[in-house]
Amino acid sequence: MKKEVVFNITGLRKLVRHYKLNTRDALKLRGLFNSRIISIAYTASGGFDSSNGEFYAKEREVNYQLRIKYKIPKIDKEKFLLLRKAKEAVSFRKALEISG
Repeated sequence: MKKEVVFNITGLRKLVRHYKLNTRDALKLRGLFNSRIISIAYTASGGFDSSNGEFYAKEREVNYQLRIKYKIPKIDKEKFLLLRKAKEAVSFRKALEISG
C-alpha cells in the first residue's frame, strides 16, 4: 500500500524550492491543498504528456518535467497536475549556457 500525504503549505514551499517553480506553477499547486498526494515524478529529459500524464522519452512540445498524481478529498478518482513545461526549461538551460 502506498503512503499518501496530505498536501499543505509546508509541502508547497518545499516543492517550489526543490524544483525551482515559477509563480504561475506555484499558484497551480495551491489548488492541491488538502488533497492526498500519491506520487511526484520529475524528469530532466523527455517529459510527461499534457493530455494523459504519461512519460515519453522523446522531447515534444506537450511535455512537462514534473507530474504530481493526487486525489481530492471525498472523490476517489486519481488526477494529475503537470508543472514546468519542458520546452521552457530547455530554453532556460540554453540561455544559461550562452551567458556562461
